[in-house]
Amino acid sequence: MIRITGGKFKGRVIKIPKRLKVRPTRAMVREAIFDMIGPKIVNATVLDLFSGSGLLGLEAKSRGAKQIFFVEQDKTTCKTLKDNIASLTGAHDDPILCNTVYKAIKRLNHTEIKFDIVLMDPPYEMDAVPILNILSTTGIVKTKGWIVVERGKHSLEVIPEGLEEIRKKTYGYSKVYILRLFNLQEEREKTA
Repeated sequence: MIRITGGKFKGRVIKIPKRLKVRPTRAMVREAIFDMIGPKIVNATVLDLFSGSGLLGLEAKSRGAKQIFFVEQDKTTCKTLKDNIASLTGAHDDPILCNTVYKAIKRLNHTEIKFDIVLMDPPYEMDAVPILNILSTTGIVKTKGWIVVERGKHSLEVIPEGLEEIRKKTYGYSKVYILRLFNLQEEREKTA
């Protein structure tokens, strides 16, 4: 059984799809992530990429995030995600994009929405750098917005231009990166 670890929904159970491709973030790692984010989560607009059951996004909602946009491409997993959101919040005001991450980002890029925080827990074997490049260049993440990435212990050592590492911590076989987006033009002007 997987439970929310903090905030107003602490202790509430989240359903996990019975599919091998879904790897929920362990409770210890979730607590560490939200300890590192701290009060930045309160009233934040959050993008939860590779949502799976919605565990990270729902933790954010439980801890005070204003709105969560969930992105999950698997249709069966999307159904579980919808059920988890409804059972936890009783509302449907947090959008779910049942699409690939690339298509969802492209769609979001055509809106006025800017994210304070992006939560990203892709499959460990996946190369996350191309997605980080897109996030750092599209404008959907606010300048100085944070991107939280969970990776396997031995992956993601390249931080793309436009992002700076704030923190990195290893928890068993998982590694968590907190990255911050900065304005490349501003940085170039400072160093010129």
